[in-house]
Amino acid sequence: MGQGMIDWDDVRYFLAVARCGSVRAAAERLDVNHATVLRRVGQLEHRLGVRMFEKLPSGYRMTAAGEEVLGLAEQMEASSNLLQARILGRDQGISGLLRVTMPPTIATHLLMPTFAEFAQTHPAVELALLTSDEVMNLTNREADIALRVVYDRDKLPPNLHGLKGPELLSGVYASRDLVAAWREGRRERLR
Repeated sequence: MGQGMIDWDDVRYFLAVARCGSVRAAAERLDVNHATVLRRVGQLEHRLGVRMFEKLPSGYRMTAAGEEVLGLAEQMEASSNLLQARILGRDQGISGLLRVTMPPTIATHLLMPTFAEFAQTHPAVELALLTSDEVMNLTNREADIALRVVYDRDKLPPNLHGLKGPELLSGVYASRDLVAAWREGRRERLR
C-alpha cells in the first residue's frame, strides 16, 4: 500500500482519464500536457498501492481496482462541487453563468415566462438554456440544473439529488369522425 494523503487534484486527473478513455483526451480537457496527466495518475496509483488503468492499443481500460476507485472518486467530486457551490454562494451576490437543461417542450411551453422573469430579477446572471433530452453530467458541471421527465426514479444515478416536480399527464384527442375513420381502417388520415 502506498503512503501519504490523497491529493484531490490527482483524483481529478484520474476522473478525466476514466471519462475520456485516453491520456491525450484527458490532457486536452484539463488543458495540460499528457505527461502531467500520467504523473498525477501515477501519484494516485502509488498512494493507493494499486494499478487503476491497463494500457491497450485502443486507449486505457480501467482495472477492477480502478472501477472501485471511480465510484468513490465521483462521490469526492460531488462533495467538492457542493462545498464550492455553498461557500461561493454564501460570500457573493447572485451572478455568473447558470446552465439549465431540460427537454425542449418543457422549456418552450411551461417555463419560458418564468425564465424571463428570473432574467429581469437577476440581471447579473447569464442564463444558458440547454434544451435537450440527453443526460447531462451535473457532477462534471455540464449543467448546473437539470429538469427531466423520469419514468423510473430507481434508474437515476446515485450522485444526483433532486426534487420531485409535478406529475405530467398527456392524452391524444381526436374528433368523432377521425375515430370512426380509424375504426373503419382508414388510418392514413390519422397521421
